[in-house]
Amino acid sequence: MKKSLGITDGNLGSHLKKLEEAEYIQVTKTFVAKKPKTIIQVTDLGVQAYKNYIKTIEAILKNNG
Repeated sequence: MKKSLGITDGNLGSHLKKLEEAEYIQVTKTFVAKKPKTIIQVTDLGVQAYKNYIKTIEAILKNNG
């Protein structure tokens, strides 16, 4: 995720923490072959929030286009 977004570890961690606090994602940290692995899952609340965000952006674009 960090690589595809082109951001630092700290920046990504900060964003993920905010999303987790808002209960938009669930973060699970494990180890695989002695290496840390972080699994991010979007919650139902996160899916709904994203859909609402998209609807809002579409409405803004429709009203200003």
